[in-house]
Amino acid sequence: MALGPFDSRAKRSRCLCCAESHLKCSREFPCKTCVRRNLVCKYPGDSSIQTITLDLGQHKTSMHYSNSVTNNAQVAYNHLPPLTQSPSSDSTHRYIHYFGLFVQKNTFNPQCLSYDASIKSLLGTRGACPLVQAVLAIGALEASKVEVNRPKEFSNYTSDVQFSLNSYSRAIITLRDYIDSLETPSRIQVLWTTLLLGLFELMHDPTGNGWIKHMVYGTSRAVEAAGPEFFRTEPGKSFFSQVRIFETCRTIVFNETTFLTRSDWAALSFGSREANFASPQHPLESLLDIITMCAKLSAGAGNLIDTLDQLDPVTVNETANDLALEGHRLRRNLLLWNVTNSQMLNNSSVSNKFEDRFPVDSIAVLINAFFSAVSIYLSGIFDYNIYIWNDLGIPTPTLTEEDIQAHVRIILHSTRCGLERTSLSHLLHLFPLRVAGARCTTPWQREEILALLRNAKSSFSATEAFETELTMLWRMNPRLPA
Repeated sequence: MALGPFDSRAKRSRCLCCAESHLKCSREFPCKTCVRRNLVCKYPGDSSIQTITLDLGQHKTSMHYSNSVTNNAQVAYNHLPPLTQSPSSDSTHRYIHYFGLFVQKNTFNPQCLSYDASIKSLLGTRGACPLVQAVLAIGALEASKVEVNRPKEFSNYTSDVQFSLNSYSRAIITLRDYIDSLETPSRIQVLWTTLLLGLFELMHDPTGNGWIKHMVYGTSRAVEAAGPEFFRTEPGKSFFSQVRIFETCRTIVFNETTFLTRSDWAALSFGSREANFASPQHPLESLLDIITMCAKLSAGAGNLIDTLDQLDPVTVNETANDLALEGHRLRRNLLLWNVTNSQMLNNSSVSNKFEDRFPVDSIAVLINAFFSAVSIYLSGIFDYNIYIWNDLGIPTPTLTEEDIQAHVRIILHSTRCGLERTSLSHLLHLFPLRVAGARCTTPWQREEILALLRNAKSSFSATEAFETELTMLWRMNPRLPA
């Protein structure tokens, strides 16, 4: 509809699609943005011509609704999440809506505000096309997970999947062009884009190889290259609060070191706690510090074991003693952390007396699972090769089998609570489940772990790789159920 004489809205020089998407318009016909996005380019009409454009869609009458009220398919359709109505025929609004739904059920850091606002604030800025495409790719893939359960006559599953894959490909291409063509590409947009592309891979690729590519060679390297100073202020601070837990889980899962253990990055983490929380030693943040140091210790112990035949006895003993001392220091830190946060842990939602009608503390659920997982992980650094340490006569910070099984039970209980009753991302539970899976001793534990992994797989296909790995481990290890 053309602007009327009393319409106070500003006249737009951009085409309608660019105006709605908050993108820069070349003001040509068709504009370059619409050509690149395969959209129909339209401009607002001349305000001197008072025209009204009507939607000429078919008007439904009562005949269209006969015998349909009790139809099961229609009932199921009506129970889907409501979508915000948009006057645009472009599917962009629909996929951004589903991206918002994805964010709502995928909290990565329960201490921080939702990252949805941080991302959407960048969508309308100059050169944000790679980020826009990454958002649309995740939104379309999330929509397809809803559409697959709809009756075929109502489902957009095929088109949603195709759109998501096309958007993913465009994001990869435009990100590369974006970095190559601009002298100073927006660092924060590159960071968010690579992180979202990694999430897309976790949702779509059951092998997890795509995520490794984007996280290890994309986001992780980009964060390290940006340096800690970039993340002391916004918008870098909000991004770091989300990506830090990803990097921590990555380094544990792949048994690698991380730049987060370096002094300048450790100072950034400590400074963030002082700035954001009443207590400088917030439970989750300080626990992540310990987890990253355990990963560094594991890499060092593995390197020693791999090179035993190449080192002289004196070097072996000195290195082994240093590693064991570091292990005891980390065990002491875990015990102190447990004492400091014992009231929160004991009063958390994961107690055995917890009832479904009470609210769940997401942070308590997460730190219970992470604390038990890293406690077992630290023991495993030494007890998987305990004969080597015993031969050297070096005491190690290992746990008893009874303590390990107690931690396994906590992981299973808190993970089920987290999957079913919180908005924590299913990805956060993979590290605890992987650790617990390696230590399960009964068929019941094995079945429970597989059930929890399959629950997580409904959101992230890469969970299948963890399931396959554990199944192979159980077959090879005679201590575990066949």
